Amino acid sequence: VDEFVFISDETYSRESILTMECRVLRALKFNLTVYTVPSFLPRFQRASIEGNPVPISNNAQLGMMHIANYLSELALQKYDLLQYKPSLIAASLTLISRLINRMQPCWHTTLRVITTYELSDMKYCAIDIMRLLEVARTSNLHAIRRKYMQSEFGRVSTLSIPVESICQVIMEKCA
Repeated sequence: VDEFVFISDETYSRESILTMECRVLRALKFNLTVYTVPSFLPRFQRASIEGNPVPISNNAQLGMMHIANYLSELALQKYDLLQYKPSLIAASLTLISRLINRMQPCWHTTLRVITTYELSDMKYCAIDIMRLLEVARTSNLHAIRRKYMQSEFGRVSTLSIPVESICQVIMEKCA
């Protein structure tokens, strides 16, 4: 608090800063946490694996995680995705990673319970995320693509993912 008093060139007293801080905290109802996609994604990915009716190999698990993280980082560059809740984006990323890895079923009961989303809830968000792959291939922003070209990230940015056919599957499954 003393630093704020100093920074304000002693325009505000210690007491006035503390009073304003209390007012701000009360106005926010002490809710200072902002949930982001990474807040939800690990939990949803874990539910995707543990609730799957058939065991998933370690390689497939890693592949799903890398694809979801890659798309998650691409999504940070897309302002339009702010219209969706972070939990919906994370659920859509989980769905997409399952579709790319041809997991059956693409959305099981455990995922419905943990995410609270049905397939129909994710339709437009998932398609918007899939479109990021098309944009990423020609984008001038290469850092994320280069990062996910490395073997430690499964080289997922180099995969030839059939965007249109996956979008078609999303349209059919999420109808």
